[in-house]
Amino acid sequence: MNIQRYITTKNILIVIALVGAGLFLFMLGEKRDASQNGEPLVEESQKDAENGSGVPPASSPLSSPSGSTARPAPVQPGNAGRLVVAIKDLAASANEFDSILMTINGIEIHSPKTGWVSLSNEAVTYDLLRLKREGKFELIFDRSFSVGSYDQIRIPLGSVVLIKGGIAYNAKVPSEQFIIPLTLFVKKNETSSITLDVLADSSLHTTEKGSFIFAPVIHLTTQTDIEVVQMSGRKVELLGGTTAFDVTAGVNEDGNTKVGTSIDRGVILDLVGTTIVLMPRDIARDALAVSAADALRIATENGHLSAVTSVHLSERDKKTVWILVDARGSALKTVAIDAMTGSPVSVE
Repeated sequence: MNIQRYITTKNILIVIALVGAGLFLFMLGEKRDASQNGEPLVEESQKDAENGSGVPPASSPLSSPSGSTARPAPVQPGNAGRLVVAIKDLAASANEFDSILMTINGIEIHSPKTGWVSLSNEAVTYDLLRLKREGKFELIFDRSFSVGSYDQIRIPLGSVVLIKGGIAYNAKVPSEQFIIPLTLFVKKNETSSITLDVLADSSLHTTEKGSFIFAPVIHLTTQTDIEVVQMSGRKVELLGGTTAFDVTAGVNEDGNTKVGTSIDRGVILDLVGTTIVLMPRDIARDALAVSAADALRIATENGHLSAVTSVHLSERDKKTVWILVDARGSALKTVAIDAMTGSPVSVE
């Protein structure tokens, strides 16, 4: 009887061991299938850095302002490098404000082969004055990334709020996105980076009536072959590396992003609704019979323009005119309205 009981117990133990081994092999196979199906392979240290940044990678497709779709990049085993993206503001000196809160609604980069790839689709707000005080880059993205070349960056823009004496002021942001060409190379088993230095001094403007306009100006740099990435919480320092791209670009009054562009700081600014008005200081406005708001109404009600992205006061053929611009699409459209009579002078 004891022998029989021993045999039964032994058989039960053998069955349990076989079931356990089977479950282990099944789970191992699932993990291997997931990696072969293109799920990102992220080291634990990189996961910790991601969680500290407050901006996890996108987990679902992102509909961009231009209508195209960005998606997380599949990383194939053995064909990945490391990509680090970080932000700072070393130029901000707007001492009259307590905070400049800029919200970024994600970051995308473009591959000539696979299209737009989302690095993040989560809205995150950065205090540019805090970044200035701390003087270091703050981490946005850090993970394994597909080897290849990338030729554009797109940053969906959110709100900009200025805090002064405990009061919040919303700034007008001329565009829903910051998009420019870039040069970025991600190499196998090497570290590359994109760094964004938001120049708040050049971005922030005050109208003659005391409203605020924030047209982002960003110094953007990419590097390859970075030797050391030093992490301290959400702060990151990149050492070594070769610079592949280094430009400063800005959003203008029409909402377009161009290299070396910003809103002219030498003119008087105003807002008519959400439209930015630019007026040279050397043109007298006291005797004008037609205001910028009048010119905008005339241009749209008469069907000359379906929308106006900016209004400029100018002199043309010895006449003072309002030039209204529709910069949407590839073809620039303009209408000149006589600032004394309200009559159209030209439609181009």
